[in-house]
Amino acid sequence: ETSEQIVDFGYRFYKIMSAGLVPIIEKHVTFLSPDAALAHILGLTNILYYSLAFDGCPARELLESHRMKHPALPEVYSAVVISNEWKFEMLKKLIVSGQMQLRVIGVTNMCTDLLNMFTKNKKDDPASHPVLLHFANFILQNKLVDYIVGIGSHPEIIAESFNIVGFLIATKTYSNQQTD
Repeated sequence: ETSEQIVDFGYRFYKIMSAGLVPIIEKHVTFLSPDAALAHILGLTNILYYSLAFDGCPARELLESHRMKHPALPEVYSAVVISNEWKFEMLKKLIVSGQMQLRVIGVTNMCTDLLNMFTKNKKDDPASHPVLLHFANFILQNKLVDYIVGIGSHPEIIAESFNIVGFLIATKTYSNQQTD
């Protein structure tokens, strides 16, 4: 009973903190240091993951909603995908923010996570692994390659983002459209 209460408390904490973090990143990004942004994002991602993976999952509605949106994704991957989806949404917000340090932190961490995902799942065919394809589609749907190598991008962001493009190539989701 105690562990269920702690996980439930953690999930409620995640919901409150994540709801507060989004407007800070979107509207008051100058108040956020790179270290603080990363600490909040990593900590909240872990809390969300453990809330979803716990047997007495306090985030049942989130799991069910995600399963309805992504029926082809095996349930065994739900906690990893949902928590990393949230993390990638936050990293994306950092990448498109007006603060160069936060943009670099966002790109660097996304690249590291994609590389770790690929390394963990490379024994399977990357072009058919559901988690890898899910995040390749996330990158494509959010037009991150367009933003990262677009006209307004900074050379430091372009240099840091090679693993994002590499991830798309490895999952065979990179197309001529991204090159163009």
